[in-house]
Amino acid sequence: MEPIPDLSLSVLVTREEYSEAAAQHRRAAGKRQGAVFYAVGAVLAALGIAGAFFGSYISLSFSAAFSVIVLGVFLACYNGVFAPLFSSAAAAREYDRNEDLRFATTYRFLADAVQVKNGRMEGTLPFSALSDWTETPSLFLLTFGRECRFAIPKRLMDGGQAEQLRSRLPKKP
Repeated sequence: MEPIPDLSLSVLVTREEYSEAAAQHRRAAGKRQGAVFYAVGAVLAALGIAGAFFGSYISLSFSAAFSVIVLGVFLACYNGVFAPLFSSAAAAREYDRNEDLRFATTYRFLADAVQVKNGRMEGTLPFSALSDWTETPSLFLLTFGRECRFAIPKRLMDGGQAEQLRSRLPKKP
């Protein structure tokens, strides 16, 4: 078996690039909740409509029924309309807050670790310390603990480098 050649990249991630990928990652993580919000919203909207027409029988005012309808519509539309806006804003705030993302960084991927060097830090992080990694259409997001997150744009990779990096990262459960 021949040794894996080193993979080295020099990276400076833009705010838009990071925000788009991180927002997509957040939306993918929250997709399971979308069905729950949709179902609860539909039930509340139906109850609110019933309360608007038959509220006098259960002592429900029209304004209370209208409020339940508005809440139901908000919950039903949350995952498709409001969640992407909130995810994009949260990703932009995360980029602004994390100075490491705004530094030009050199990554050297070894067989079992990544060497990182930028204006604030320099060292080798083993893949065993990798707490999470995600691949979006434009980036690889690598997370080491709570504070150390790296974004590797695929636009900097040629040929099979993306596949090479994917093969070095630990398999997801």
